[in-house]
Amino acid sequence: MPAFSKINANSELYNNEKKFFYKDGSINFEDFSKLFVQAYGVNGYMGICFLVASVFRDILFKKLNFFPFLFLFGGQGKGKTTFVELLQSVFCDG
Repeated sequence: MPAFSKINANSELYNNEKKFFYKDGSINFEDFSKLFVQAYGVNGYMGICFLVASVFRDILFKKLNFFPFLFLFGGQGKGKTTFVELLQSVFCDG
């Protein structure tokens, strides 16, 4: 990957990509997805689809000239924040 090449080590290029790293987790994506759908039902499927699409956002945006926004709604205490935090946990540590 260009961001992690020695050629670009001191370059300003790929600064956003350089923030990513791999950390071995205690659950694989298949099990995570099953638990997510178990917790959120049909909305869980939509969340997982959005998560996968977001990984390929650059490709989808180039092709479609837009990327959908994940709009969550519902009353206070219905799990919107937890829903988003769980999706983000795939990309970060906390």
